[in-house]
Amino acid sequence: MDFLYHARHLVLSRFSQADLQRISDSKVMIVGMGGTGSAAARLFAGAGISTLALVDPDIVSLSNIQRQQYSIHDVGEKKVIAAVKYLKEVNPQVDVTPYDAVFDSDFALSRVNDFDLIYDGTDNITTRRIINDICVKTETPWVFSSAIETYGEFKAIIPGKTSCYECFMPENAGPQQTCSQIGVLNSVPSTVASLAYALGLRILKGDNVPGDIHFIDAWNMNLEKIRSARNPQCPVCSRGDFQYLVEKYSGFDPRTVQ
Repeated sequence: MDFLYHARHLVLSRFSQADLQRISDSKVMIVGMGGTGSAAARLFAGAGISTLALVDPDIVSLSNIQRQQYSIHDVGEKKVIAAVKYLKEVNPQVDVTPYDAVFDSDFALSRVNDFDLIYDGTDNITTRRIINDICVKTETPWVFSSAIETYGEFKAIIPGKTSCYECFMPENAGPQQTCSQIGVLNSVPSTVASLAYALGLRILKGDNVPGDIHFIDAWNMNLEKIRSARNPQCPVCSRGDFQYLVEKYSGFDPRTVQ
């Protein structure tokens, strides 16, 4: 570990050298390299994470540049490939594996168990339910993040300790709107990512992280949190019914869902 590189973390009272070494040895998977995911990837790389996996099948488009960690020169390139280049410039020592793939049930079952933390940077509920199912099944902590219009939300999900995604977003919650439908203020994804990343770093450090849901209204400068208790009847974290890890969601592609 390069102590000069981490000098500003080392002098923080929140961190010890052992904490930073534990963080450095961690493996983090980021699912979705859009506004929140690409910003979180840069922060995790800067924190000295040893291994990052980036999962996203999309290419960089001109409309992405407004809020995502890409440049005009990346337009037309795969997001995960473009991200590897800028992350290596942030931290040449980080081992970054790009997955030009959809996070479907097959991918989840074959990959997630190798990681210490999953960061959710997706923009659709079905992928989040796949993440939730596999993380609860493998007891892998994950951080949920979302940004749209001028609002954002994020939450730590630690299987066996906090409520899971299904606890506060049950199956009958209905569809959600996307950035392409109602837009997003360009500062919101990076703001959400910074705070959600901090939860992820605390998990990797070994802190006792609560499962509160955090809400941001960036336009009116409001930050709120709501306690989110585990649902004793939750089909996922209480009963172990992982319905999003079945064959139906093998080959699932959110880009084809209307």
